[in-house]
Amino acid sequence: MQALAPAGPKEPEEFPYQINDPVEKEIVSVLKAELGRYEVCGRRVGGLGSVHIVYQGRAMTGIGSDSWIPNSPTNQLIVSDPEAASLKSDNLEALVGFYKGLGSDEERKRFKAALLERLSEKKGYLSVSYFIICVLWKIGSFDEALQKAKRELPDGEAKVFGLSNILMLLNGLLKYRYPEFTNDMLDAIERFIHGLTEHPFLIPAKIATIRAGRLTAPKN
Repeated sequence: MQALAPAGPKEPEEFPYQINDPVEKEIVSVLKAELGRYEVCGRRVGGLGSVHIVYQGRAMTGIGSDSWIPNSPTNQLIVSDPEAASLKSDNLEALVGFYKGLGSDEERKRFKAALLERLSEKKGYLSVSYFIICVLWKIGSFDEALQKAKRELPDGEAKVFGLSNILMLLNGLLKYRYPEFTNDMLDAIERFIHGLTEHPFLIPAKIATIRAGRLTAPKN
């Protein structure tokens, strides 16, 4: 008798037309759009859905990778010109713009709660966990998002790479857009990766390099 294949990641069982809350409805619509983008440009091709870096005018497939010149003493972990890099995603811009346009604190709380609720293995958005983290980072809930991801997402899952894609996102952002990360955010990332069995890419080395650079940077 042929063994049954292991079940794949849960798919979302919600549909925007069934959602009464207008804030939650828009979030679900964009998350589903990102799911479609990840199907086309996902981990198998080095992508993270719609999320990508444009560096020195060149658009990358995803968030970039690490390579270096052998036997060189120069720093190659982070770029020397982060101002030449930008994070791009039309879906990210859509949700962040929607958040900024919300008219009340109550609506903004519902926005954040709806995203955090879907940062879970059980909700069907595991493959786009990187995107949820990215949105929450942009609206100022980075540490809370990482804590929820570490608590809720499966460690070592290798079908859609939920946690691993978050690590890949952070690894790329720390290389190209490290000025956007405060020292407290670096602490949050270290707490996030501590104890995980997932491969952390070069995150620890990049954090050490960023901190060393800030020690030697001129004080304003």
